[in-house]
Amino acid sequence: VFDLAMVLLNRQLGIINFAPLKEQFLAIHTASHAYLPQLSQSSSLQIPLLRPDIKKDGKDIVSLPELPMKLSHMLEPLKQAYKLVTEGAFSKALTAFEGILQSLPLIVVESKAQYNEWLELISICREYITAIRLETARKDAQDPVKQAALAAYFTSCKLESMHTILGLRVAVKCAYSIKNYVMTAGFCRRILELCVSSNIPNLDKVVDIKKIRGALQVCEKANTDEHPIDFPETKLVLCNRTFVPI
Repeated sequence: VFDLAMVLLNRQLGIINFAPLKEQFLAIHTASHAYLPQLSQSSSLQIPLLRPDIKKDGKDIVSLPELPMKLSHMLEPLKQAYKLVTEGAFSKALTAFEGILQSLPLIVVESKAQYNEWLELISICREYITAIRLETARKDAQDPVKQAALAAYFTSCKLESMHTILGLRVAVKCAYSIKNYVMTAGFCRRILELCVSSNIPNLDKVVDIKKIRGALQVCEKANTDEHPIDFPETKLVLCNRTFVPI
């Protein structure tokens, strides 16, 4: 059964490494059966748990096994993953987003709307996993210019407004420290724009608007970049292995 499932997932989604999906495979297998105890010294009776999935002449035909995971079950783990990012617990957040992403190939969607939500969840997980890996690489980098580049790439990931602002705040610090004033000014403007357009509560506790405006004025006056960094602010395509723009 597992072999057939792996063949189908490979053909449909191109999955080749199934080791990360082992836990989900076993959960589905376990949830598809119930075990009824029998008389002493006799084995339990295995009963398949099926779901009404196919309709014929207005009646349900029970034919497919019950599933332990639904699309709605991913919402709470997603909220927890967002919270971990806000708290700066990137290692735990990475594990959380990877867990959601690894569950999605085994979730059955029942409508076009659910399919669109499924695709959106994949996109969210992809963006956050990339952003967290960039932040981890930035912290490990020794070269300040490399740190500034990785911080800049982080800001191109499509994240929640709060997390984008947090990333931009780091990018401002990194770019300013290497005297890339043009780049810093761009990050400052984006922070100010997001502060106006987003309805984030207690935003003043996250970013000092007065300080950002002051940095913007200094950077606009200098208007130079001391170190060239390959960072197109629009249409950035990044290699996820090397973290180098393509």
